[in-house]
Amino acid sequence: MSHTNAQQIADVGLFLEGTYPYVLGGVSAWVDQIIRGLPELTFSLFYIGSERKANQEPLYPLPSNVLSLEEVYLHDRLPESDLKPARTPSARRKDCYRWIANFYLSEQHDEKAPAFWKMIDCLDALDGLFTFGNLCSDRDAWEILLRAYDGFAQDESFIDFFWTLRFVHMPLWMLWQSRNRVPKARVYHSVSAGYAGLIGAICARRNRVPFFLTEHGIYTKERIAEISQADWIYEESSHRITFSEGLGKLKQIWIGLFAFLGQLAYDQAERILTLYDGNAATQIEFGADRNKITVILFKFMKGCCC
Repeated sequence: MSHTNAQQIADVGLFLEGTYPYVLGGVSAWVDQIIRGLPELTFSLFYIGSERKANQEPLYPLPSNVLSLEEVYLHDRLPESDLKPARTPSARRKDCYRWIANFYLSEQHDEKAPAFWKMIDCLDALDGLFTFGNLCSDRDAWEILLRAYDGFAQDESFIDFFWTLRFVHMPLWMLWQSRNRVPKARVYHSVSAGYAGLIGAICARRNRVPFFLTEHGIYTKERIAEISQADWIYEESSHRITFSEGLGKLKQIWIGLFAFLGQLAYDQAERILTLYDGNAATQIEFGADRNKITVILFKFMKGCCC
């Protein structure tokens, strides 16, 4: 879906995961108030959903200062062209897989993050010459998978490990493929970490514009709580407890993904906005630079009292 004036560069590009304009209340109400309260600014919206719903209509009428609305649904079926491996030039494929291996096999964030950006740059340069089908079919990908299994999860069923990684990566690929549909803006602002923070960080870096992140709740913490108790991720009964250190490897893969996405968004953000000091402490625990954080509720309350 696209709204009007999609070619005009917006002042602010908002990344919205599972919120405005298709969900009422909470963060959505806050976004609506922000847009309507700043009529002098224009906004583009990039909505990230789970599954596309038939005849879905916005629950909030879009104000006139919203220039465009684009959508991506992470559990849509990938197009056939993306499921077939492309004929990637050999030297460029090897270079790309070198960074993919460095990313997946590194254990420390200060090694993973630079490798991630190198991987993204390689995939960007191979636009159309590398597909999700390559990741499922290339021998290079298979060898990285085996090394990851041997180093991290050899006590788990290999079949479960294989399908976990596939389900982890399909939404990421879907999101990355949507990058060309993100409208240009002078500033990008994600209202959560996670998938929205990822695509916000990618597009801000790609277009060389500032990136800001607001967290009402702490996305990584919420995903850890959700995944720890999820019954859709298989694990041995001995692992079924509610704190991440005792979880099975398959749940740790999911938690590791969201922890990385959160810290990547923190790294890329010029400013991180949060509601109160407890949230800020949790963000720092998950890798945010304390010097980037602004606690907006405290500042507001302090201003009211003075």
